[in-house]
Amino acid sequence: MDPIAELEADHRPLAEQLDHLDALAAGRPAPASREALGQALRQEIDVHSRQEEVPVLPALAAHGLDAGRLRGLAADHAALRRALGACGRVRAAGGPQWQRPAGRITALPRAHLRIENERVFPGARQLLLGAEQDAVAAAFGTVHGGA
Repeated sequence: MDPIAELEADHRPLAEQLDHLDALAAGRPAPASREALGQALRQEIDVHSRQEEVPVLPALAAHGLDAGRLRGLAADHAALRRALGACGRVRAAGGPQWQRPAGRITALPRAHLRIENERVFPGARQLLLGAEQDAVAAAFGTVHGGA
C-alpha cells in the first residue's frame, strides 16, 4: 500500500463534501443533510488528519522538510476541527448562524488540500520509500483502529 496515494485519494471525497457544504450554506440543495454532512466530515477529517499527523509529518520532519510548513499543516487540522465543532454547536442550537463557521470549514481545507497535493505529497513520495513507507502504512492501520 502506498500511504501517500491513499491520502491523495482521500482528498477527492473530502473536496466533494466541501462542495456540498458550500451548497447548503448558500441555500442550494445537496445530496445530504447538514447533520449527515457535518458528521461525515468530522469523521473523515479526524482520521485523515491523524494519518498525516501521526506517521507522515514526523517522518517528513526527520528528512528535514520545512518544520514551519509541517507545523502549519498540523495547525490547519486543529483549526478545522475547531471550526467543525463550532458549526456543530451552532447547528445544534438551531440557528442559521451555522453558515459562518461553515464558510471557514470550506475555505481552510481547500487551500490546505492544494498545498498537500502540489507540494507536500510529491516530496513525501520521493522521501518515504521501502521500510519507511511500510512503517507509515502500518501506522495508518493503528489510526483507523483508533477512529
